[in-house]
Amino acid sequence: MTKKISSLQRSLNFNNEKLQLLMNLRMVVGLIIFVLFFAASLSKWNYIYFSLSLFFTFAFIILIPLTSQRKLFIQKLTQLIEFYKRMNSRKKGLYKAEDIDINSYPSHVQTLAQDLHITGHHSIFNLIDETLTSQGRKALLKKILMPNMNKEEIIDEQNLIKELNKSYWPLIKLRVANLGQKNSDLDETINEVKRPLVTHRFHLLLSIHYILFALVWTLVTLSLTGTIPLNPIFVFTLYLLFSLATRAQVAHSFRRAHGLSSQLLQLLPIIRFIENQNGKSLFKKYFKHSLQLKLHNKLKKLQLWMAFLSVEGHPMVHIVLNALCPWDYTLTYLVEKWRSQIAAELPSVIDEISYFEVLMSQTLFYHFLTSNFPSFSDNKSFSCKNLIHPLISQEIVVGNDFNLPIGKQIILITGSNMSGKSTFLRAFGVNQVLALCGCPVFADQFETHLAPLRTCLKVQDSLEQGLSTFYYEVRQVAGMVNAAKNRENFIFLIDEIFRGTNNRERLIGSKAVIHELLQYSVFGIISTHDLELTQLESTENKLVNFHFRDDMGKDELVFNYKIQAGPCPTTNALKIIAKEGIPVDIA
Repeated sequence: MTKKISSLQRSLNFNNEKLQLLMNLRMVVGLIIFVLFFAASLSKWNYIYFSLSLFFTFAFIILIPLTSQRKLFIQKLTQLIEFYKRMNSRKKGLYKAEDIDINSYPSHVQTLAQDLHITGHHSIFNLIDETLTSQGRKALLKKILMPNMNKEEIIDEQNLIKELNKSYWPLIKLRVANLGQKNSDLDETINEVKRPLVTHRFHLLLSIHYILFALVWTLVTLSLTGTIPLNPIFVFTLYLLFSLATRAQVAHSFRRAHGLSSQLLQLLPIIRFIENQNGKSLFKKYFKHSLQLKLHNKLKKLQLWMAFLSVEGHPMVHIVLNALCPWDYTLTYLVEKWRSQIAAELPSVIDEISYFEVLMSQTLFYHFLTSNFPSFSDNKSFSCKNLIHPLISQEIVVGNDFNLPIGKQIILITGSNMSGKSTFLRAFGVNQVLALCGCPVFADQFETHLAPLRTCLKVQDSLEQGLSTFYYEVRQVAGMVNAAKNRENFIFLIDEIFRGTNNRERLIGSKAVIHELLQYSVFGIISTHDLELTQLESTENKLVNFHFRDDMGKDELVFNYKIQAGPCPTTNALKIIAKEGIPVDIA
């Protein structure tokens, strides 16, 4: 990807040079035209002056669109470079962007987002997000945090992503062309479409306009044929005065129509792309309202009406047209009729557009970052090969292979500090989230079952709620136990269970939680430093021990970050303390 960025940068530099040449040439041509006119005015216009002035004026006119086209191309090229830089940064696990608000979600979902870095500046959400509107952004967030548990629809989504990936370059062009539209508020657009553009008096005044229009042209025709002695200009002037007197009824409608059209016409490229997929069965299933409404043709018609209405910006032309016919009233009627025809269907189409933005983000994620889709088992099993965490650079991250032994329900992971326990929990959790929302995962193979996550990984106190670190953790774990008692299906992840209290009470509390969770049909992973907990494997046949470990090298600790069966045989806390210069007996 670095080579691609370098190639695009060279192209950008080349086009910037060409643009500068065009601008310099246009300035020179303009100066020559000025000199020619100045010289001709001092002497006398002749054939040579006229021919040269005509030639250079024509050249200047040609240079204007050429310069504009080059500027537009440079703008898109710049945005394309930014797109590839973004993808390259994501691949290295370095990409950061603005955070997104999740305060409207349930507390356990907010905890999940915090624990797994689903939201935040450096997050899973920002790893995927290539949406175009605020609605698309919200739809993507909801899909990640509260995914669909329908296996058939997830498989359909995987197939849609594969299908869209065949057209990945048009998707990139669509994304690049719409940079800067993220703040578009489609909810406001829907509300505008539902509200009539005209008042209740409009249709009465429209009828009067058409009656007067027919009368005016009848009188004009009679005056032109000499039937009656009447000045046509007088008749047109009277009709113009009536038009101006009643224009207040359409002026507000025009402003609203202009705003509405500006919002809707931004969707034209997306609508065109969706409608071009009309022959594909999955698109017919998930985009039926967009394909039935044929909004692309309707938007082109709206574009035409708005082009006609835009003559308001040319006062003389506008006055003449309204003197000859009910120009403003007719076009306002056509725009209002257009609005009423799409008002009922547009909310469903907007929802489908938001869904398409989500699919587009997932497809670009699939194309640039990982293309391995998970599989889903009907029983509560889990296995993976080369499982990694996507927020760690793929150049340095260590992958893990794992298979949940048959009949086991809780994985207890022990291990020394910094050996990889927390990263493994988060890697599993993140990839489970990606699997449930239809995305590919960061593993060569990933088999899981359909179940949402509950987590207690990033324990912290809360000054706002007056909660200590320990009490915060107890509440999170208690929420899991209560959800299990309510027969909810979920996967739990607990990192360093009850770390906030003393050894004795931590051990007793941890045993109680494990025993309680084993009574219900839930699966999960718990990490701990308490090696005493590993003895539960002998009494709880649904619990199994795994560990991460370190080895002491010549001068430092060595970690392989690989999960291994059984309880951890090593500890390193005292070694770390001693390594930092604190005198401690490690014998």
